[in-house]
Amino acid sequence: MNNLFIHLRLHSNFSLAEGMLSFEHLSKFCVDNNQPAIAITDTNNLFGALEFSLKMISCGIQPIIGIQVNISQKGKEDKDIGEVVLLAKNYKGYKNLLSLTNVYSSNDNYDKFIRGVELENYKDGLILLTGGIENGFLAKPASLNNIKLVRKRLKYLKNLFNDNLYVELQRHGIKSQLIAEKILIDLACELNLPLVA
Repeated sequence: MNNLFIHLRLHSNFSLAEGMLSFEHLSKFCVDNNQPAIAITDTNNLFGALEFSLKMISCGIQPIIGIQVNISQKGKEDKDIGEVVLLAKNYKGYKNLLSLTNVYSSNDNYDKFIRGVELENYKDGLILLTGGIENGFLAKPASLNNIKLVRKRLKYLKNLFNDNLYVELQRHGIKSQLIAEKILIDLACELNLPLVA
């Protein structure tokens, strides 16, 4: 029986201070565990995308290219910044990831983030996962029981990404994740959005 689990959130050794996994190790892991595909979602960069893709393809594994970034709905005046994961679903999406990393790198703001207007300009061909509990655009306020803010942000993201938006759940046995999970599931059902775990 094939393993249908696919990692969609992974930091390689190109995510400085966040990951140490080499592509050699990852390809062996996928082969040993019958995982047909794997995503790379390094923080704020695509430095490893080519090397990752070549290694995975050489082992018969489908590479999925993505990034983890902070976004802000309004821009500099918006203090509410949160992390999301963007995955390329096609060549247009990959080109838009490149554009977003260029925008990010050229921003002169101290707290680096992608502004809502930039996200809107480069959303085509991208899938958005709503982020984890620590700094997630949705999960962080959900863990603080701020349903009003979560609903507002979820509607904003749904308006931008439509069928390419997935509400992200994580289960590591952390109390804040349990608080957030119920809110995220309820709002995903209310807005008819799919979940990804």
